[in-house]
This record gives sequence, structure tokens and C-alpha cells, in this order.
Amino acid sequence: MAAEYVYKYKDKNMGGKEMPLPRIGRGTTLTDQAYQAIKNAIITHHLPPNTFLLEEQLAQELGLSRTPVRDALKRLAYERLVVITPNKGAVVSEISAADMQKIAVIREALEPLAAGQAAGGAHEEDLAELAKTLEGQGRAIKDGDYTGYLQLDCDFHRRVAVATGNELLADIITNLNTQVQRFLILARNLPEKAPLAVTEHRIVLDALAAHAAAAAETAMREHLEKVHRRLFDTYAAF
Repeated sequence: MAAEYVYKYKDKNMGGKEMPLPRIGRGTTLTDQAYQAIKNAIITHHLPPNTFLLEEQLAQELGLSRTPVRDALKRLAYERLVVITPNKGAVVSEISAADMQKIAVIREALEPLAAGQAAGGAHEEDLAELAKTLEGQGRAIKDGDYTGYLQLDCDFHRRVAVATGNELLADIITNLNTQVQRFLILARNLPEKAPLAVTEHRIVLDALAAHAAAAAETAMREHLEKVHRRLFDTYAAF
């Protein structure tokens, strides 16, 4: 279920436009919640590229002290969603077609490798969680919840990488997929393209379930090539 946006962050550099942020609740650490709230706002472009992120204002809008907000911004800077410049503060990072091309090259090198390795090491619980993620993607598409769909899309790729047992590889792939979400939102064609990606995910999962390393590697490579081609075709039409 999509978060209810109740706080408004006004950015003077965006003509005073209100940027909605979700209410901070309970259940995880304040830093984690601030991180997720700001991250989601960046990915969905509620906080567009080049938006200045002032700790004091963000803390006020989220109902927090500045410490968890500052820690959250540092995490987002590590993920390249935010750029922090000494004596200037934090700003939402820019994105470009050139950035997407760089990300595509790395994904197409690493994720097929991860899928091949996961096929040999995936346990039943790994496969069950991947199947659950696919079911969730299908429900999100049916409900028109494309923010939820993208979170599950990233989760699918993360879970495949985690199944390799290589935490560093999983971290890199998760970070790359977070970047890709920003481009998928900008493409504005998820209602048309999301079902294709789910079908491709199913082929990957079938290969993993069969513990067929070569087939899993091929399925992931073909999926990524199709996703990137769809993105590049969309941006070429702009």
C-alpha cells in the first residue's frame, strides 16, 4: 500500500513547489525511516534532481531531529541519490541518458553472473520469496500501484543476488537497481511495460528453480537487455 503523504517540503529553487514526504511512524529506527521517506521521494521525483535538501526543513517536515535526517542523507549519498558538498549541503543528484548507459553496462555484466551463481545456491526459501515477490508485482500492476511495483522489482533483483551468498555483489546490484527506478518512473510507460518485465522475471525464476545455471544467466541477460532497450527507445523518442 502506498504511503500517505502528509508533510510538505517547499523548495525555493523549485518555485516554492510543495514536495510531499511520508509521515514517520514506528517499527524501524528513525534513521531508517527518514532514509526510506526521502529515498522514495527522490525515486518518484517528488524531490526532483537539483532540489536542495536542507536538514532543518526536512527534520521539521518529518517530525524528527536533525541527526537521523543527517545520517539518512549520508546513506543516500553513498547510493548516489544525493550529492553532499562541504559548506553547501545536500542536493538531489542529477540523472541523464549517459548515466543510464553506464548503469546498463554494469548490470548486464554483473546480474547474469549473479543469476548463474544463484541457480547453484538458491534454497527453497529463496525461491519461495522470489515467487512471492512476483505475485506481489502482479497485484501491484492490477491495482495500478507502480511505486509498489518498482519496489518489488528492485527486491526481485536483490533477492537473486542475495541467493549467491555474496553480500558485496548483492549490495552493488541493489544500488544499481535503485538508480534504475528513477529512470523507469521518468519513462512514464510502466502500465504498458511492467507486465513484460514480470513475464521475464518468471523465466528467470523458472531457471533458478531448475538449478540451471546457464539458463538462469541467459534469462537474466535477455531480461536486462530488453529492459534497457525499452528505456533507451523511450528516451530517444523524447
